[in-house]
Amino acid sequence: MAESRENGALLALEGIHTYYGRSHVLCGLSLTVGEREVVSLLGRNGAGKTTTMHSVMGLVPPREGSVRFLGEELRGRPPHEIFRRGVKLVPQGRRIIPSLTVEENLRLALVAAPERRSLRKELARVYEQFPILGERRKQKAGYLSGGERQMLAIARALLGKPRLILMDEPSEGLAPIIVQEIARIIREIKGTGVSILLAEQNVKLALEVADRHYVLDKGRVQFEGTRAELEADPRIMQSYLGVAVE
Repeated sequence: MAESRENGALLALEGIHTYYGRSHVLCGLSLTVGEREVVSLLGRNGAGKTTTMHSVMGLVPPREGSVRFLGEELRGRPPHEIFRRGVKLVPQGRRIIPSLTVEENLRLALVAAPERRSLRKELARVYEQFPILGERRKQKAGYLSGGERQMLAIARALLGKPRLILMDEPSEGLAPIIVQEIARIIREIKGTGVSILLAEQNVKLALEVADRHYVLDKGRVQFEGTRAELEADPRIMQSYLGVAVE
């Protein structure tokens, strides 16, 4: 199994304890994400994947532990400050604004972007990467398909030069052919130098795109390693992910 902590990580969580009221959700969780790396969080519903994302973003501040990004402590900082440091969240369920057009959703994201580059240039870059959004730019976002909504949610996160994107269940509810498109987009984002922390229940997708994997259960890391190491451990695959290994 790989080392659980690495020097010089882009993101480093150490001994995180996060609660919802009296419910102790993350119990001493530690993980790292390196530069130009895709790291997956795997586990069943309630394992702590979304809470990990929200702990990083300051949406549910940890009571104990350290959240360091580029060597700077984020724990205790408000979400908007974390966002401005280049950490973006693609939330579970997309959370676009259906009454606004595609372009209005994107423009709204640019208002809060850490670097206010040319609006036209930013939009052109997004439409080049997501041609379907360019075609639909004047259409109300509420009329987009599930896959198009997910692309819009990812496109919003790419505005303003992010260093790290947190993706929470991006394949949820999507047809297999669209899941493959999401996989292609994740690889493309990684190719631009942006790191990704990916929370997924779709084990196949995570194994395809991520460099390393953490398996969570009841707020604790049960496994950390590469795809080969994970597939070589049938106990982890079956007990925590529900995947039978022949």
